Amino acid sequence: MSRHRIDLMPSDVRARAEAGQRLRRTIGFCLAVAILAGGVTTWSSIRAEQSGRDLVRLETMARQSLELESQTIACAKAARDIEAAVQDYRAVALPMPVSSLLAGIVESLPPGSTLESLSMEYDDGHRIGTDDNEHRQLLGAIEGYAATDEDVATVARRMGGQAAFEDVRLEASRSRTVRGRPARGFSILFTIDLDRAFIVQRPEEVQQDEAMAHAEEANQ
Repeated sequence: MSRHRIDLMPSDVRARAEAGQRLRRTIGFCLAVAILAGGVTTWSSIRAEQSGRDLVRLETMARQSLELESQTIACAKAARDIEAAVQDYRAVALPMPVSSLLAGIVESLPPGSTLESLSMEYDDGHRIGTDDNEHRQLLGAIEGYAATDEDVATVARRMGGQAAFEDVRLEASRSRTVRGRPARGFSILFTIDLDRAFIVQRPEEVQQDEAMAHAEEANQ
């Protein structure tokens, strides 16, 4: 006895059922695609926002790096300038108390004399035309006025008696009137050897030393 399946579902019903299944599958696929697209869009938005923040951070870091590099270059240049200034200072540093030298010049003035100007210029041998570039000295000049030529000569003699001053010489002496009275204007040049050791003395101490030396010679 053979068995045969008998399909009792009408063909139009079966067609509608299959169409409904195809529609549901299509809708489900579309929903899955929509969900996937939404997820990709959200992920892309998050990544884009994060990339924007990373870009801003990188730009900030790059700007800071450039600023640091610029500051480093500026600091290096400042360090070189400071080192050069220190070398220049060491090259022309005065190895003596300048205030004591000025006091010695002022105390060399006899009563009634006035010091009007003092100038000192550093020279390493080029200015005076020598070949010894290692010889350092100061070229100095003073100007002022005194009552007589004898007082002018006293100023030059007292300065020449001090150990710090060398080549003291009277450059000029001229008549002038100060407060309605006749006077003698003077200009005295001198040099100070920066490579020579000496002791700064007051004019009175120089005179006392000379008097003691003369007394010792007389006793001998």
